[in-house]
Amino acid sequence: PRRSGLEVLRMLRRQGGHADTKVLVITALGRWEIEEEVMREGASGYVHKPFDPFEVSDRVATLLEERRHVAVS
Repeated sequence: PRRSGLEVLRMLRRQGGHADTKVLVITALGRWEIEEEVMREGASGYVHKPFDPFEVSDRVATLLEERRHVAVS
């Protein structure tokens, strides 16, 4: 990849209109420092590789449900 997920997350957060976009970071990096940094940069969640597809599906469903609740409020 030309950019890391963290770089893409930072770019997305700086762009107007994307501040509320839910972002689930999936990475092979397992260091807690990386997890802490992506969460501080505004990620909505974090999953380590290798990952369980059902876990990712559940996490995405949860993020979408949270988004629906915010939209209704």
